[in-house]
Amino acid sequence: CYNNPKQTTSAMIIVNNAHVEEGEHDCTDCYKKIYMIISTTKGIHDIDITQSEDKSTILILIEYNHKIGNLSEIKRNLILKGYNLDLN
Repeated sequence: CYNNPKQTTSAMIIVNNAHVEEGEHDCTDCYKKIYMIISTTKGIHDIDITQSEDKSTILILIEYNHKIGNLSEIKRNLILKGYNLDLN
């Protein structure tokens, strides 16, 4: 039995202050918008988007082929759409 690992890279992006209004949010619209921005990048295999437990941030987990896709391009596209990323 041989293990044939995927030829992908995983990354996490943190979005701060994704909500314009104050209060509780389920962020269904945020997820859809973010998914559409990221999914247009070539080489994406999987995207998982969720809110942090305290609902202050959105966590984006991405699995992509680093030979085709580019994490910098994904981050740039999110910033251009007005999202505030934690760049640490």
